Order: sequence, then C-alpha cells, then structure tokens
Amino acid sequence: MKKFQIIIFIIISVFAFIGFREYNNSFEEDINNFYSVQKKCIFDNTDELCMKVYESKMPVKLDAYSLTVYVITQTSFRYLTILIPFLIMLIGIKKLNKKKLKKELLNVWKKGLILPAIIVFMFLISILVSNNFNYTNTIKSNIQIIPNEFYSVYFIIIYLSVLLLRAIYWLNLGLICFRFSKNQYIASFMGYILFFVLALIGEKIPGNYFGFDGIWSYNNISSLTLMIISNLLIVGITTFIIYKQYQGKTKKAL
Repeated sequence: MKKFQIIIFIIISVFAFIGFREYNNSFEEDINNFYSVQKKCIFDNTDELCMKVYESKMPVKLDAYSLTVYVITQTSFRYLTILIPFLIMLIGIKKLNKKKLKKELLNVWKKGLILPAIIVFMFLISILVSNNFNYTNTIKSNIQIIPNEFYSVYFIIIYLSVLLLRAIYWLNLGLICFRFSKNQYIASFMGYILFFVLALIGEKIPGNYFGFDGIWSYNNISSLTLMIISNLLIVGITTFIIYKQYQGKTKKAL
C-alpha cells in the first residue's frame, strides 16, 4: 500500500510541476506581449489599443492564494482532479471488521486527509513560485480567480474541510462497493464508476454542490454554509448505508 502512496505522490508532483510551468509560460507570454505592444505604441500612440496599454499596468504575478486555485482549475492539473477520487479509493479502502466497524471506518477516513494535504502542498509551491501574498493586486489586475469575499482565513478552513468531507464520501463509495467485491482494485473501480454517475446527476442540481468541480472552484458557489451542509449530508447518507450493510448478511464476493 505504501508503494501506491509513493506512486500517487509522484503522479501529483508531476502534474503540479506541469501546472506551475504552464502558469509561468503564460505569465511570461503576457509580459512579452505587454512590452511588444508598448514598443509598437511608441510609434503610434493614437491607436486605441495603445491608449489602453498606457493606462494599464504591467501584468503582475498572482498571489500564492490565487495561484493555488488557478493551477488546480485552469492548467493541466485539472485533468488529475477527475482521477483523484479513484486514487484515494485505491489507497484508502480495505476490508472492515464488523466487530470493530467504527474504529476501522475512522482509520479509513484518515486516508481522506491526503486531499487537503495535496492543496497544502500546492500552496507551498505557490509561495515559492509567486513569493506574493498581496491578493489586492490580483483583484486589481482583473484576474478574478476567487470571489473577493473568499479571500479570508474562514474560506480556507471551509475549503480544506470540504475537501476532507468529499474524500470521506469517495472512500465511503468505495467501501460500499467493497461489500460486493472483496478485490480492492475492482471495488475501487466500481466506486469510481458510482462516483462518476452520481457526479453527473449532481451537475443537474442547482448550486454546483455535487458536481465534478464544485469542491475545486467556488466561483459558482452561492453559499459556503450550504457547501458544508451538502457535503455533510452525502457523508452521512453513505456512512448510514455502510452501517446498514454490515448489519445485514455478508454479501457474496465477486
């Protein structure tokens, strides 16, 4: 199992490197374009575009806070977010002892900490890349990655809490499927398919609380309170199903 954790860490690190590289390339391109247009405008300062360049400021790097969300939602890293539920199930789910169900379920849930840990890891890299915590510059530059009201410690706590709850939800889906197949790989795949189907249904529910990217990008989230409540709800429902499964007869393994 530790081998899988190392492999997953490497995969995440590679995607993170690609994501930050893409951002740096994009930023350098913006800088070059700015100077290129500015240079052109020296010879033609009556052009409307030139006037906008002179009135605008040089592109600034995103602050570490915004950069973290940008890389997760706007670069190639976003493709990995679709696979993360499967990866977490793969390293987290296991056979549970009916007599020690509560204790072993909590041990499985601890694996869910890997999801907020990924974000903390991304944030630490963002600090090194941007060396900037001034989010007001980000807002002034019209690069709206996060709604203004979400630049707060309260939002960070909510964000990490929701990630943990969603990871627990994914693990619960895997455990539910594990009762039908004692093979961890098959159960993880079944759990991922179940997640995919439920996420497709969730996309149709207003508020973006249950869809694919609801936990990553909060631009379309109307209420942080409802975000927490909705994730507590799906964790509660899936946990109830697990307890009901273990109260019944043992299912036949595939």
